[in-house]
Amino acid sequence: MRRLRKHRRSPGNRAATLKLLAAPLALILLCLLLSAPRVKKSDVCALKMPGDAILRVYQMNSRHGLDFAELLAIYCFENKFFPDKSYDFSEAGIDTIKYGRHGRLRRSVRPYYEMFQTLLSEIECFPLETADSPPYIYGDSWGTSASMTGCIILDRDNSSGRLLTRAMSAGAVESTGRDSAGGFRVTILTSGGTRFIYSRLSALADGIRPGAQIPAGAPVGFIGRGGKARNPAGAVVSISLKTRFGQIYINPYPFLRYIESTGRL
Repeated sequence: MRRLRKHRRSPGNRAATLKLLAAPLALILLCLLLSAPRVKKSDVCALKMPGDAILRVYQMNSRHGLDFAELLAIYCFENKFFPDKSYDFSEAGIDTIKYGRHGRLRRSVRPYYEMFQTLLSEIECFPLETADSPPYIYGDSWGTSASMTGCIILDRDNSSGRLLTRAMSAGAVESTGRDSAGGFRVTILTSGGTRFIYSRLSALADGIRPGAQIPAGAPVGFIGRGGKARNPAGAVVSISLKTRFGQIYINPYPFLRYIESTGRL
């Protein structure tokens, strides 16, 4: 009997097959690339996420079987970090399934997940004493002036030196001094490399000096007017943290709303 010879694909045929597959694979990769939201550093910093949105994400995270930081990262990434302060909050709009299926999308979200995970683990309390009728008012003041990279919390009675600002997180006092407006400024550095900055203070609390270890909730200083009598009495809270863009300031307003409502510490 004549033996059947095994057909061996020649190098030329193999190369032709790979060439035919290259175009469809390239198209698939391009579609994945275009389907992922493009995020700008300026939008991550401004984080114009409405205060009620972060609270609703916090309330629904258990239904998705994800931790708060991961769901928040996916939600912000899908909305490109809210460049126009508009958002789609339908739960169907938070497509967590595709982030589990596509490794590239998981890698896209991971830097923001790590950023939120670090920050949310460090924030332990609101920077002022809360109450049913809080003696303070605040809103999203990010970018209201060229130098505003934080959130200003105002004394409801407009009384300088009346309300005490407290540390949102444990850490070491990295520096103290005067801010550009003439008020006192305190920077507290956490073990994770996040800086919580309190400025426009009328005076510092006892024990606030460079190198001092401060627990969360410890007094930092008193609300002031930033060295100008005509200014309303208030304090500015800023947050600077490590991200994929380097060390940046990020809008603290959504996190203030979150910690004020959840009442940790």
